[in-house]
Amino acid sequence: AKGVGRVLATALALRKRGVPFRLRLLGDGPDRPRYEAWAAERDLRDVVFHGWVSREEVGRYDAAAHFILHPSLSSEGWPKALSEAMAYGAVPIASTISSMPQILAASGAGVALPAEDIDGAAAAIVDYVNNPDSWLAASRAGVAAAPQFGYRAYQDAVRDLFARAWGIALSAPDAAAPAATLHATNGHVRH
Repeated sequence: AKGVGRVLATALALRKRGVPFRLRLLGDGPDRPRYEAWAAERDLRDVVFHGWVSREEVGRYDAAAHFILHPSLSSEGWPKALSEAMAYGAVPIASTISSMPQILAASGAGVALPAEDIDGAAAAIVDYVNNPDSWLAASRAGVAAAPQFGYRAYQDAVRDLFARAWGIALSAPDAAAPAATLHATNGHVRH
């Protein structure tokens, strides 16, 4: 449901368009052998299945990525994986489910397309590659928008909701405590 097959199909579409790329797939699951076989049958040598990686490793991949692909069919609100990658400057190419289209449009941080629109995803990447100033603007917008999705921002929103709705004042969390992060399976493309 996260869209690994659609990410691989996008890689194939990029190759057909002559766009050089490196695709890194992070995460694991029972369908991984099937996806690896699909990529091997199509000679997608620039696709690497890394499997499960630590949070620190995810950050290194996010920092190296130009794009994060998230053609999910699962309704999950706003996927934290997008804001985590945006914090490093990766530009989201995401699906039109949940709040993704509204947030990406409001922030200017990326593109939302129907999850099944493989050609649209490839075209969006090609457009950014051909217009690096546009990519840089989206990348910077993502970096600027990412903090609003952090755990501290969530805590502040909940505290404000309690105060407004019920007149209950909750104390702020200890500023020295580390913020929590959440990681998901992502397809990262670097051209």
